[in-house]
Amino acid sequence: MLRLKHFHTQLRRDLDLPETLNNTIAEYLFPETAFAIGDIEKNLTPQDLRPYGEFSLQFSNRHRMYFANQEVGELLYPTISDRIAYGSLPFTANQSFYEVQQARILIIDHTTGNNGNILPEEFAIGLVGDCWGKVSPDPFVTT
Repeated sequence: MLRLKHFHTQLRRDLDLPETLNNTIAEYLFPETAFAIGDIEKNLTPQDLRPYGEFSLQFSNRHRMYFANQEVGELLYPTISDRIAYGSLPFTANQSFYEVQQARILIIDHTTGNNGNILPEEFAIGLVGDCWGKVSPDPFVTT
């Protein structure tokens, strides 16, 4: 379980709106990290991006900024643009979450379907997609 505190980015004060998330990538990868959320306001300024107490900006999306008490953003997304574009994904709750060991992964070119001749390219290209969640523990099964 991941408990996030909210704060007002412009007034620089805590809000009494705790949020609890379950089965997230953030809680799995960063179990010792505390997170806080600040909403993105229309009149956002660079001052609103500065650290808040022990928390510094790590991720964002269209509506929220995700702050953490440790530098974890670059560990998950090495480029700043990815931390901005996909920043909410580590905080998205999943129906279930489990660790798979000794997994076999098939790499498929998302534009051509090329996959090293393991599957027909026409079939393989149907298994890929950006943020479609097309991951399955069963071989060749899409969700």
